[in-house]
Amino acid sequence: MPNKNNIQQQKRAESLLISELESWGLFNAFAMLKNTDLLVTDPDIKQALLAGSHSGQAILSSPDSFRHEISGTVKRVFFFCRSREHALKRETAAVWPKLKVYSVTYDLAVAGFHPENGFCYPSEAPAKHKKEPIVLFSLKGGDGGYLIRLMRNARMPLPVCKLDRRLATWALSQRDFQLSRLLIEFQRYAAEKRFFLHVESDVLAMFYDANESFTARAQKLLLESEAKILYLTRRDKCLQVALATALPPEYSCLWDMLRKDVRLLAATDISISKAMADIQHLVLEEAIIEAVVSNELTGRMITVEELAESPHEVMQSLAQFLGVRVPGNKLEIPDFYGRYKDVKGLHDIAAKIKGYIITQLGLVKNKDGSFENPIDSLTRKASGTVD
Repeated sequence: MPNKNNIQQQKRAESLLISELESWGLFNAFAMLKNTDLLVTDPDIKQALLAGSHSGQAILSSPDSFRHEISGTVKRVFFFCRSREHALKRETAAVWPKLKVYSVTYDLAVAGFHPENGFCYPSEAPAKHKKEPIVLFSLKGGDGGYLIRLMRNARMPLPVCKLDRRLATWALSQRDFQLSRLLIEFQRYAAEKRFFLHVESDVLAMFYDANESFTARAQKLLLESEAKILYLTRRDKCLQVALATALPPEYSCLWDMLRKDVRLLAATDISISKAMADIQHLVLEEAIIEAVVSNELTGRMITVEELAESPHEVMQSLAQFLGVRVPGNKLEIPDFYGRYKDVKGLHDIAAKIKGYIITQLGLVKNKDGSFENPIDSLTRKASGTVD
């Protein structure tokens, strides 16, 4: 007989799983399933769906017993499993060729689980090679959204897919997950458009932490597809860390939010030790991006600062790099500085972090306004190099 602690742990695990599925929008999507659909999933996910009546009218089954559920009334089968999901799809399609069979991770996750898609997979044929695919790497909580707004205003290609933290978390829980297969499915989903994938630094770090050979495999995929790489970074890491304290977890950046909601945000004070750890983590995430974006790849690095200071020039250069129409001087520019001024206390916290770093490094301002250590001038004099 299960003891009280085990029951409580089971309930907590079920509650956490339900929360994760809700954050994906999976409940809304699964609620659209009909009584002619069979959803095959792991026992704990099945239990979570049953507990909240979140599976619509679908027949629910497990990987071990679903074959007994397939009858003349079943029209579609969906696999959502931590192990052998794609293999089960392939085997089922071979045995029952008249069924429509889907892997939720590889076929449907790329569409973002939007209920309005109706689980209608857009293309069963490989994408035609039109132009080189584009991959945008940006910092978590950075300004990828600002760059995308500018690209939209300039009528440039826009990301059609995003490999986000939720999808990465699920993918990495699969014992036989294959990144290459997921990217192939991303490309098939984008068959009617120029393939453009947006990936944030924390997602790359997750894959790298799970398997250090990830960077080499990602490089190989990008090289084989002749991808053009955009890498958006920020010089001011202190401001980046301060921003992370204010940004709600459900948003990737300030540009995902309505401006009236941004005005309600307030940066939370952060301990110096936490700030230093966050900066270190941010630098490590960028190192992973730089390891993926090797010299052999065709890439363009953009800093948030240059994008804010010279948006017209940056977008014209970017258009030439991507081989698309160069935007004119009438390009509409969103109010970058206004959006950041709306976040209360943001710059004060960034200044506090910078002040601490300057003090710890023993830096002082020299006559041209840059920072140096007092010992630097003595070293220059000793070596005969005098300002």
